[in-house]
Amino acid sequence: MRDRFLPVTLTLTVVGLLATIGDHLALRLSGWLLLVAAGSASLLLLAGNVAQRHWFVVDGSGIHWPGADSQGRELAWGDIAAIGIGHTRQPGVPRRLSDRYALEIYPRTEDFAVRHPELERWRYTEFPPRPELPMTCYRFTLPARTMVFTRLESAIRDFGKRVWIGHYQRSWSPDFSR
Repeated sequence: MRDRFLPVTLTLTVVGLLATIGDHLALRLSGWLLLVAAGSASLLLLAGNVAQRHWFVVDGSGIHWPGADSQGRELAWGDIAAIGIGHTRQPGVPRRLSDRYALEIYPRTEDFAVRHPELERWRYTEFPPRPELPMTCYRFTLPARTMVFTRLESAIRDFGKRVWIGHYQRSWSPDFSR
């Protein structure tokens, strides 16, 4: 949705700016209204992005995150077969605009989905980066190369050495960071 929303917001901003320099009062007023609409739309977009972020705490027992019902959730290291960071790039788009990263968790057991139904929306089925891994993974979009990205990777390397498989390239798909 963000990809479709950004051009609309930018268009509203440009039209609003152009209208504010007009000679007619009604035109200038409508320009200011468009600028307010574009600003409000941008705030809604930002709020949506913040709400979709995944917050993880990594320690010796596993990976924890807050649940929707205020109950903490946990994936113990023993439940995880492998964990890594997948990377994809949209062809024909400049690198800094198209790079997408995701934390990918591969379950150890087949009953993982039954024990963790709250993760269903992040569940994907595709070829794993290593042949011994299951085709099911749980993918969580990460902010590209930020402190959050670096800290999460560092914590997983420290506490989950046994299951860390590093970085790997994925083929581009519009669903990669849904």
